[in-house]
Amino acid sequence: MVFVLLASCNKGRILYPEPEPQPEEEKAPPAIFLAVPEGGFDVAAGDTLLLNAYIENGKKTELLWTVNGETAGKEQTLLFREISLGTYPVSLQAVNKDGSDNVQFQVHVKNPEDMPEDGENNPEIPPSGNHFRPATKESAVDWNVVFSYIPAPGQFINNTQTAGFAGESTPEQAALYAHKRLAKGHFVSLGAFGGHLIVGFDHSVVNDGEYNLLIAGNAHEQSAEPGTIWVMQDSNGNGLPDDTWYQLKGSEHHNPATLHGYAVTYFRPRQPNKPVYWTDNKGGQGSIDYIVGVHTQETYYPGWIASEYYTLTGTRLESRSYRQPNGIWENHPFDWGYVDNTEQELFRISDAVTASGDPIHLDFIDFVKIQTAVQAKAGWLGELSTEVTKIQDYNLIK
Repeated sequence: MVFVLLASCNKGRILYPEPEPQPEEEKAPPAIFLAVPEGGFDVAAGDTLLLNAYIENGKKTELLWTVNGETAGKEQTLLFREISLGTYPVSLQAVNKDGSDNVQFQVHVKNPEDMPEDGENNPEIPPSGNHFRPATKESAVDWNVVFSYIPAPGQFINNTQTAGFAGESTPEQAALYAHKRLAKGHFVSLGAFGGHLIVGFDHSVVNDGEYNLLIAGNAHEQSAEPGTIWVMQDSNGNGLPDDTWYQLKGSEHHNPATLHGYAVTYFRPRQPNKPVYWTDNKGGQGSIDYIVGVHTQETYYPGWIASEYYTLTGTRLESRSYRQPNGIWENHPFDWGYVDNTEQELFRISDAVTASGDPIHLDFIDFVKIQTAVQAKAGWLGELSTEVTKIQDYNLIK
C-alpha cells in the first residue's frame, strides 16, 4: 500500500494511505439475437408474424421496434400484421448505458395465393411398402449407418473429455463421431430440446404388433431425460431418410401440455465461454447455460454447424424437473414411450402416428430418429439432454 504525506497546520505532516485504484467496471452493452432469413420474411396479408428477439444484457435496456419508420413496439417480441401488400422495412434498436445494437430487415407481405403451402396441411401420402428388405442370417442386430447427428447445444457438445469429441468441424465428421461412439456402446448426447440422431439398418425392421426396437439411454432413478422416437419407411427406395417421419406415441402424446410442431432457434454465442441463447415459435426464450469449471470447452454450440443460428422442430413434453427442499434436483420420468426416460428400452412400431395424431400402420420401417423432447434446466446440473447408447432391431433377438 502506498502512503502520501499531507501537511497539517496544527500537527505537522500526517501519513494517509493513498486510495487503491478501483477496477474499471465491466461494460455490458446489449446484443440482439434474432433469426432473420436472407432477404427478409415473407408473410401472407392478414397473417401474424411473430418476431421474437433475445436481448443479451437486456436488463435496463430500452427497446424500440419500428415498421415503416413508425414506432411499433418496445418489448422483446413484436407481432407483425399487415393487410396491405408490399415490402415493409422493420428495425429493432436496443440501448443501455453501455452501448447499443440494432437490426434492420424487410418483411414482404404477399397475397395468400402466392405463399407456399404449409406441409402440415398437405394430405399425408401412405408409405408405399414397395422396398422391403428382408433380414437374412448375415443381418446385423444393430443399426449399420448414422445418417446425421444434429444435437442442440449442450454441456457435452464439443466436450473432448467425457463426451469424446475431437474437434469435429463438418456434418460428416459429426456423423462419424456418433458412429464410433455408438459402436463402442458409449453415450451420444443429443443436447437440449430438438437435438437428434438418425440411423438406418441393413434390413427392414418388421412390425409384428409387438416390441420391435430396442433403444437404450442412461437414465437412472430420478434422472430422466426423455427423448421421442420417430420412424420412417424407405418409400422411394433410394436408401436415404428423405420420406415421411412418424412419431411413436408415448404416454404424453395427447396431454394438453405437450406441444407438437414446437420449434426452437439456437444462436451462436458472440464470445467464448458464454451461454447459448434460444427463442421459440411460441414467444418463449431462454439460454443453455455455460457451466463454469465443469464443461469448459469454448462453446456448447455444435462446432460443425456453420450458420449463426439453426432451428430444430419436434414434440416438446412438459418438464418434470424439480428442486427438492434439500437442494437436490430430480428429473421425474414419464409413464412410457420415451428413450432415456426409465429403464424401459423396448418400443413398438405399431405405436406410430401421423402428424395429426392418427394411428398409421407401417408393415416395416428402415430408419429411426431419436430426439430430445424437453426444454428444461436442472439448476447447476445444466440442461436436460437425451443420451443414446444402443439402437437395435429387437425382432432379431427376442
